[in-house]
Amino acid sequence: MNRIRIATFNTENLFTRPEFLNFGGRPSDRRIGMVEFKDAEELRQARRISEATLSRIERQLTAQVILDADADFVALQEVDDRAALELFRDDFLHTHLSPRLAQALRPKLPALLAEANRLHGEEPDNPEQARVRAAWLEEALDRERRAIGRHLYYDDFDVIEGNDRRGIDLGFLSRLKPGKVTHYAAFTYDDFGLWSAELARIAEQDWRNYGSVGDKPDGSMRVFCRDVVAVDLDVGGKPLTIFNCHFKSNTNGPRDKGRTIREAEVKALAEIVRRRFPDPARGNWVLCGDFNDYTEVDGSPEMYSLRTGQRQLSTLGPLVDPAPDGLGAFDSVLWIEDPCDRWTTYYPAEDLHTSLDHIFLSPALAAANAKRPAAERAPEILRRGMSWSIPRGPERYPGVGINDPKASDHALIAITLQLP
Repeated sequence: MNRIRIATFNTENLFTRPEFLNFGGRPSDRRIGMVEFKDAEELRQARRISEATLSRIERQLTAQVILDADADFVALQEVDDRAALELFRDDFLHTHLSPRLAQALRPKLPALLAEANRLHGEEPDNPEQARVRAAWLEEALDRERRAIGRHLYYDDFDVIEGNDRRGIDLGFLSRLKPGKVTHYAAFTYDDFGLWSAELARIAEQDWRNYGSVGDKPDGSMRVFCRDVVAVDLDVGGKPLTIFNCHFKSNTNGPRDKGRTIREAEVKALAEIVRRRFPDPARGNWVLCGDFNDYTEVDGSPEMYSLRTGQRQLSTLGPLVDPAPDGLGAFDSVLWIEDPCDRWTTYYPAEDLHTSLDHIFLSPALAAANAKRPAAERAPEILRRGMSWSIPRGPERYPGVGINDPKASDHALIAITLQLP
């Protein structure tokens, strides 16, 4: 069947290692809650204990979001490494899929018992015949269990090391066997002809801030702060390429700095798609992930900063603008009718509910799915794991706190697509 359910989820530091400890700087760096520490080692030990305790609760919530999404392919951002994802998958996801497996297997048992009776008798008196019957039944159940499991368990997964200084990388969980997996972390500004005077100014300032170590930055610098990972899938005989992205944020330094870097990342992604697909409008591709930018606020493209009063323009034009300037990709969240229900993140300083996370569809995929009923084509945004401090949203999962614990500071987006 040429249908697939895709999800994207920024898991917010899916780590097995402790968070970075900065003893000094801001007063809050020396505190856990209201408790202040004078000794750095004592703070380190206390923070590790508190983080370990919180981690188990939060990763149960993270897993519940993914379980509720029930996607065939989950693009993940902010994952520590492959070992961390494997641990999360085995201990937090797959253990909770066992009841679903049992529920799907139980209705098949009567037919298997009937077939065992037909082949070997209902209650054979002969011990050897009884043994053969039992072995046949066990093998048949195991065969059914494996067939069901292929549609439940994420047997294929990976995390690809990128360029992020904190080691937060891109990963995926898949029920489908991936074909080629390509990552673009090593690509440079010069590979796309994107190096500019403004990028040089920003890079040189960062280079000086970090002690002027190594050569002065130039166009041989890597264009992606983290990575872009492309995964090729076969969906019922139809090819599909999913690009998983995590672009530069605005949290480290002025917004214009993040914006300039992100503009280059977006342009590089658009060029990658063009290189992969000579006619992008006709290809089956999806761009998903945390793009750290949005195209509207509650349905309005008029976006202004409460800090500067200036209008804010999205950097995502090269993806969504019509060809030839852009790829003509369609932001699937626009299929959600209520514009106030399209958000995935919350920025409290400006009381903004926005969608930094996206699932962009190629023109061909968008056209094929636009014909489906609205309720079927619209993506689902799962917010029950987000903190209660966010004004909007549904009833949260049990265990979610005002700020912490939470599944993530991002919602998950999932969509079911029919491939043309």
